[in-house]
Amino acid sequence: MAKRKKYAWKLGEPPPTIDEHSLAKLDIFEQYVGIYIDRVTRAYGQTQLNLTIVDGFCGGGLYRHGLEMVDGSPLRLLKAVEDAERKLAATRKTGFTVRADFVFVDENPDHIAYLRDRLVRSGYHTRLDKDIFLRCSTFEEAQAEIVARIAAKGRAQRALIFLDQYGWSDVRFATLRSIFATLANPEILLTFAVDTLIDFLSAKRAETRALLNIDLGREDVCALMDMADQQGWRFLIQNGLYHHVRAQTGARFYTPFFIHSPKSHRSYWLIHLSNHR
Repeated sequence: MAKRKKYAWKLGEPPPTIDEHSLAKLDIFEQYVGIYIDRVTRAYGQTQLNLTIVDGFCGGGLYRHGLEMVDGSPLRLLKAVEDAERKLAATRKTGFTVRADFVFVDENPDHIAYLRDRLVRSGYHTRLDKDIFLRCSTFEEAQAEIVARIAAKGRAQRALIFLDQYGWSDVRFATLRSIFATLANPEILLTFAVDTLIDFLSAKRAETRALLNIDLGREDVCALMDMADQQGWRFLIQNGLYHHVRAQTGARFYTPFFIHSPKSHRSYWLIHLSNHR
């Protein structure tokens, strides 16, 4: 998980401090991997699972939390797969192997350098560039290569893609539609800063590339902001955005979770997208 404007990592300097609500989100990511693997390995005769896990805004892999150091999403995702594989191997007569590739993406070279150092210190150095791949770029720049890698791995094309963007416009909805149209079994968990977007719309910036990234044109913005004079306008706009996101991402199944930061008093969505129930 990388917060480009809030969190920063640099070798030789202390890692950033993580907020409680962000730590809870990391817990969700880690737990979901275990639940997912358990769900798709129910066939007792199954001895292997091919999987690709993508962290599109990975950060440096370490945070401060009070007096403790806590792992970021890359280390948590790795450990979640390892735990799931151990549990499965213990219950199958012939063992079990999770053949997982991990792709960690961040556009900041300092973050990638910090994460590489963290992985080496955590004992993952022999897996770098074998099944753990670091990419210094935006997710949008890396996504075509990532999708091709997933598509080449097998017919099932199972992938968990975590897109914990800072705001609401770093990931284009056209990219999400392309992923769902191309791959057989992708699942995407997308962070979407809905309150920040509403504040942006309230400033009447109706024509920007950021809005085009989420397929909001002038008429869409005007329709949403026409609600601003009504009682409960913020909820009404959220509801309008909910329907827009659901329609434009290309996923058949859509589950939003509403997360509120008590420190910033802003809310955002953690959206699960999939083509399978």
